[in-house]
Amino acid sequence: RKSDVSRINTQIRNYQSANRGDIPSQANLTTASTGFVARYLAGTGAVAGTEYKDPKSGTGYTLSAEAAASNSTTVPGDGAIIYQAGVVCGTDGATTTSGATGRNYTLRIKLENQTSAYCIDNR
Repeated sequence: RKSDVSRINTQIRNYQSANRGDIPSQANLTTASTGFVARYLAGTGAVAGTEYKDPKSGTGYTLSAEAAASNSTTVPGDGAIIYQAGVVCGTDGATTTSGATGRNYTLRIKLENQTSAYCIDNR
């Protein structure tokens, strides 16, 4: 799971390189054929492509966006990854706006046997 999130993070960085440093917006993240998931993860809708599969269920992750620029302690459900713009990782898998800019983002996933989210950001 950590590896999958890291690979998705790499694709977001590729998106940034192709879009003058901008990150995917919440609206663009899962928009059918023109969104980030379709163009960079070879998926459809909110499913993060066929090569990004939750090992527990064997199906593609659900990649969803959470409200931008707000602190969050939400732990994703099994097979889900939460993308959030305008925040960075804080403590215990939470996100924080402290020190974040409009070009910061986080990805959070629930690891097996963990009660808090695993969080990575683009700092």
